[in-house]
This record gives sequence, C-alpha cells and structure tokens, in this order.
Amino acid sequence: EPFWHIVAGALGTFLAYCSGALGTFLAYCSGALGTFLAYCSGAPGLPVWEHISAKPHPRPIIPPLRSNTMQIRDASALVATKRQPVFNQKCLDGTWQLRNSTGEHLLDAQVPGEVHTALLAAGIIEDPYFGDRWIEYKWIFRDSWTYSREFEVDDKLFGSDKILLVCHGLDTVADVSVNGTLVGRANNQFRRWVYDIKAAVRHGTNTIAVSFRNASDYGTELAAKYPYPVPEAMNIETQQGEPGRNFVRKESCAFSWDWGPAFVPQGIWKCVELVGFTASAWVKDVVPIITRESQEWVVKVRVFAQADGDVKGSVAASVAGFKAEIRMDLVEGENVGQVEIRVPYEKVERWWPTGYGTPHLYDLKVAYQQHLSDENVKWVIHKTTKRIGFRTAHLVQEPYPDQAEPGESFYFEVNEMPIFAKGSNVIPADAFESRVNIDAWKHLLQSCVDANYNMIRVWGGGIYQSNDFYAICDELGLLVWQEFMFACALHPTNTEFLDNVRGEVRDNIRRLAHHPSIVLWSGNNENEESIVKGWYPEIQSNPYMYTVDYHILYHQVILPIVQEEDPSRSLISSSPSNGAVFKGNPWHERYLGNIEKFGDVHYYNYKDLGTDVSKFLRPRFASGM
Repeated sequence: EPFWHIVAGALGTFLAYCSGALGTFLAYCSGALGTFLAYCSGAPGLPVWEHISAKPHPRPIIPPLRSNTMQIRDASALVATKRQPVFNQKCLDGTWQLRNSTGEHLLDAQVPGEVHTALLAAGIIEDPYFGDRWIEYKWIFRDSWTYSREFEVDDKLFGSDKILLVCHGLDTVADVSVNGTLVGRANNQFRRWVYDIKAAVRHGTNTIAVSFRNASDYGTELAAKYPYPVPEAMNIETQQGEPGRNFVRKESCAFSWDWGPAFVPQGIWKCVELVGFTASAWVKDVVPIITRESQEWVVKVRVFAQADGDVKGSVAASVAGFKAEIRMDLVEGENVGQVEIRVPYEKVERWWPTGYGTPHLYDLKVAYQQHLSDENVKWVIHKTTKRIGFRTAHLVQEPYPDQAEPGESFYFEVNEMPIFAKGSNVIPADAFESRVNIDAWKHLLQSCVDANYNMIRVWGGGIYQSNDFYAICDELGLLVWQEFMFACALHPTNTEFLDNVRGEVRDNIRRLAHHPSIVLWSGNNENEESIVKGWYPEIQSNPYMYTVDYHILYHQVILPIVQEEDPSRSLISSSPSNGAVFKGNPWHERYLGNIEKFGDVHYYNYKDLGTDVSKFLRPRFASGM
C-alpha cells in the first residue's frame, strides 16, 4: 500500500494514507486548531488532549512527558479501531442571563459570580455592605433566580459518546436543565457536580439553565420533616439571622454570624465546563500524597478517571528528575490507579514553614497516556502539574516524660522540628466569593507573614478556600490548620445528608491534599464543645441522643474518609477538643474537661479588658480567641 511520511519544519505535519473506506487520516494541525498530533519524526512525545474553549481553561498546560518507547511503525494503527479516541472540553464561563422568579429583573450576569454581584454591576442595587442595606436587600435571597445562556455544540463534541456537564461550584440549591430537560440537581456548595447530558444535547445551538432557590427555606423545610429538633447557634434575632443552615451544605456564616450579615448568596461561584469523549476517558483528579520512609521520600500519585468503555493506558509521573510509569487500563465507569516515585532523601530540599527555613517547592508532572491499537502509540489525554513540597508534619499529643506535667502536649513538628505556632483564624475574605482574586490573597497572606505569623486556621464556618489561597500559603511557608465546614451547630444524620457529606469530604481532600502547607484536618468548629457544655436546651434534655449523632457524623463518617484519602496528615475531630483517647475504630474522644492540660482552646472573654494578659488561660494551644 502507498505510504507517505512527511515532516516539514516546526509544523511537524504527518500525513498518512490508509487504503479502503478509512481514506485519508490527518494527524496533526498546528496552532489554535489543537487537533490530534500523531507523531513527529524524531520527537518521542505525543500530543495533548484536544481543547475547545472560548477562553483558556484553568488546567495548567505543560510540555508532554517524553518516552523513548513511542514509535509509529504503521499509520493504520491510529485508525484501526471502529471508535477513534476523541476528547473535547468547552468552557461555559462568561456572560449569562439572570432572571428572578417574576421576570421583573432580567440582566446580564458574569459566571463565576453571585446574584448580588450581578445586581450591583447592573446598578439595580448599591453597595450591600453600606449601613443596614444587608437587611434591606434580603428580598434578593428570598427570591428564586435562574442563570441561563446559549452554547454551541460542534460536530466533534456532538459526536462524542459521553458528554458531561461539570459544575465546579453551585451555591447552593439548584436544578440544572439543558434544552428544557432536567439533567440534575445540586444541594451542596462545596462539591463538584457532574451531569451526563448526552441525551439532552443537540447539534448546534443549545441552552443551559441553572435555577436556584432560597437555601434558608430549603433547610427549614428539611428541618421541619426531621423526626426531632437539631439545634444550631447563630439564628439569633438580634443578628437578623436566617434559619435552616445546619440542614443545607452551604457556608454557615452566610446565614449571619456575630461578625457578619446574612446575605445567603445564590449563584454559580466556580467555573462550568463541558467534557466530551469517545473511546477515551476524563481524568477527574490527580492526588499526590508525600511521605518519608527511612532515607527516601515516597510520592504516591492516585489518578481518578471516568471512562466510557475499555481503555488501555498508562500513567507517567516525574519530579525532581525522578520518574515512574505504570500501566493503568480503564473499564467503563469510575477508575483509580496509583503510580509511585521514590526520591532519595538527600536529592531534594525540604519545605519549611516561614521563620524556620525556605519553603522549597517542586513541579510534579503527571500524564495519562492512552495506548492506541499499537501498544507503542500513546496519546496524552490529560496532563497536569502539581507544586509539591517534601516535608514531614505531625501533631504531637503525648504525655510529658516522667509525668513532669499533667495532661498531654499539643504542638506541631515539621521535619522533626517543634514549631511554636503564631497566627490567627481565616474567615471568608468577602461575602461574595467571586470578588476575591489572587491579588487579594497575596496581599492578605503576605501581611500575615509580615506580622510574623507562621500558621493560619481555615475556620469551619466559612468555605474551603480557593486553589490560589493554598498555593500562596505553600510559597510563603504558612502552615494551614484546615477544618471541614461545620461550625456552631449540630446536624442531621440521615442517609441523604451523610452521603452528601461523604462526597464533599472526598472532593475537597482530593483537591487540596498536595499542598505542603496543610498540616492538619479538623472536623469542625466548636460542635463538640456545644454538646459537652450543653449550649442548647435540646442537648440538656437529651445529651445521649445528640452525642450519638455527633459520633456518627465525625467519628464514623468524616474521620475514616480522611484516614483513607490522606493518611499522611494528623487529624482531630473538633476544635477545641481534649484530643482522642483512642484513634482507631471506633474513635474514642476524651471530650472537653481540663482545657489547660489537654488539646486546644477557644478563649472568649467579653467581660475583661482584652489586653489584660493576667486574665488569659495558659493552654497547650490557643486555636481561637
């Protein structure tokens, strides 16, 4: 059969002719077309996944990993199967239309964004922070709002066997429709929602609508149906607080706090994208966990992928000049594989907290390579770079030698060096997250370092912060005490709620686990204390029932997932706490008792002068004041 192989300069064009019905196969077009690159003679790398987007996608673009085994002996290998591998992505961020329930308000809205920010940009409302406008503007969250837009689906995307709509952040209770067909629902601000929309999509122009409802009403309705009352602390009349927050997975302080108003925002607060693929896969998460074993650093990289059928492939990873590759064949549905890199201890510099050394970071490059008909032909359908650090970190809670002090210690060791923690708590930087950008976090976090902080606590009444936030902490050497988003409230323990929490915990650990700045996972803010001290009349009348519920949510659901997903870090079930008597299964809590001899404390004294240090406690660790 005739066969031509032409390589011309930087374009590296490869034109292969295959006889019969398959006809001509064009395997590489340069520049913005971004179509499939088959092979450039003499260059061992194979190309990136096809990328269709109105603007650059947030996934980092890095050079393809190279392998000397990638060779094409016969161009027909690329088209030998009936279903040619295809992968497409399309970003749906940008200008949407926003409409309230009555149609009185119809305006443009930016995504990511919130209803309040769209109304402010359109001149319909004024600065909601001024005076008592937050009370005046409660009509906004009490209404229902729908975001909608049109989007185009071309031949390549429409021809995909699997088309997914990926919503990285919906705030919070929403119905999602495509071309008038309901494709899914959301009820958790902190999760990534993925909907299969293949049956609803059509070729050409399509419409998407995301319809939000009042999260406070939603939570209140669920609470009314629950078999017994579940108390929470911040629905206070003097604060103009809103009820229902402990039944809906949303930023708790959005319903009001003692320092902030109740805006209860609605909106698409993170990016939205389409993912289409045929005879291929979507790599959802790449999660490195770094530990030390004797004189080696062990980098275990888990890769989570969703395939539309059997896919042959491998995972390649490299960091600091060390590489590893494993076979990772996929089956239809969800898949997970793990590649392990071992790095000699002395070959890398350690990551240190500020004040103790330099926070050295390294690029970990990971690629999933799909093997085509010829096993030596590999197509890189996903690649990413994670900035990681080599360090050990441990929360030390141990009896003092020879009983020199009663109780136990509570301090952090990094690289076997005891750290004297100095810092404060972090609450959301704005009531409307779309207004918080990387420059704001650079300023705030650099200010922390300038004030001699070396640790910050991401408080459980707000949000899991943005990727930018943790990346900056990594660069600055700021240690992070990371809480799960539960604060000053008890919660239901029915199956639907617990399954929702499981998804939330896994999503966020997988997103954040590679950051060396994070040294602790903490289950909640002050919920254990609320039971032990009987904050609510319901607890005082039935402490056993609510203690069992607490044990189910934190000890039986959250903590085992943390131990499974990230065994490299210390964890506690609550802050403050007196630590655990036994950290196995079942987890045995000491519960609050002698707060100056065990665990951490939150100290609030509204009676005495705040600068009178003689009134201060002398705890093992003060995590909130």
